[in-house]
Amino acid sequence: MAYLSTKTLQDALTSATQVFTPLVQPEVEEVEITQCVNRVLAQDLVAQEPIPAFSRSIVDGYAVRWEDCVGASETFLRMLEVVGEVQMGQEPTCTIQKDQAAYVPTGAMIPNGANAMVMIEYVTQLGNSIAISHPVKEKDHIVKAGEDLAQGENVLAKGTRLTSKHIAALATLGYTHIQVYKPIRLAILSSGDELVDYQSTPQMTQVRDCNAPMLEMVLQEFGSRVVYSARLKDTAESFQQAFEEAAKVAQCILVSGGSSAGVKDLTLATIDAQGNSFLHGIAIKPGKPTIAGVYRNVPIIGLPGHPAACFVISKLFVLPLLKRIYHQQEQLATFPCVSTFQYRLGLGTTTVLFVQLDGDRARLLYGRSGMVSTMAQADAMVLVDDKREGIEPGDVLQALRI
Repeated sequence: MAYLSTKTLQDALTSATQVFTPLVQPEVEEVEITQCVNRVLAQDLVAQEPIPAFSRSIVDGYAVRWEDCVGASETFLRMLEVVGEVQMGQEPTCTIQKDQAAYVPTGAMIPNGANAMVMIEYVTQLGNSIAISHPVKEKDHIVKAGEDLAQGENVLAKGTRLTSKHIAALATLGYTHIQVYKPIRLAILSSGDELVDYQSTPQMTQVRDCNAPMLEMVLQEFGSRVVYSARLKDTAESFQQAFEEAAKVAQCILVSGGSSAGVKDLTLATIDAQGNSFLHGIAIKPGKPTIAGVYRNVPIIGLPGHPAACFVISKLFVLPLLKRIYHQQEQLATFPCVSTFQYRLGLGTTTVLFVQLDGDRARLLYGRSGMVSTMAQADAMVLVDDKREGIEPGDVLQALRI
């Protein structure tokens, strides 16, 4: 295909989703709920029973009929007869009738006949009666049965990436094991004669491979598993051998470097020798020379070799693409910030800028795509759409925290 026949970021995502989805068949497994954090739900979860199962108090106080407390104040006390006390974990043995009340602790069941709770701060006990100095409205301080979740109500949708906040809901609903997608099997390949392992001491003209560990960590957010990794020499044989081995075990192959148009940029040629590329170029800066294709029926993505560009594409293209394939509809969690800088832009290209934040004010960090210090010092990436010609101080921008 033609070199760098660029597409917009959204068009690139749409094309890749259409091509890759039939090839990646997400596998499902059942896990115990305490093992499901950072996993993706493979089923819709519904409430199998109403939550709460009974009407309960959310304060310490007295269950009453709200009608009996109308007009209560410090100068007009309403007197009610105390007819019982509800114990935690037990059903009430009393029924509240006109001008009656029962003590109910936080979380305990509301007796029949009561329709409100009076907080204990507004009650003075006088023998077998109480004096109420504050009015209440119907349903005050009561969670009705099924008010949190009705039986049969959808709780979590298929495709939800589970975090620690979901565990309480799962346990409350009685789910002990759930269906989740198995981690996608990834191959991560790094190309370049100059690369050595990041744990090594490079010689002159060599550099440590920082893209491979970075990609692995970025994709951990998705819950991926690296099953094959390699560093490729800038030869057709090295590329082909690594692609062949990766295609045997991985569901998706990521290659950093080798995606441009230089003599030694071999990713595109290797894909097209045994497969088909359908994307070479995204209208985004940094990250333009991005490749997507299929190698022996395995999706393959070629990312730029420059670390910042590789990071941008992993966050804005690879991660959203995999989430789409795995039925996740999460939107980028952008937030507004205010520019403190001036910057000229090129129409037709989405621009990504690294910034530091001071409250809601964004300060630009200048640096090129190969400079890791800019990325490391940044708090966020500002995403500037392709129709904007420039940024001025005071402009409101959209940023993605990193």
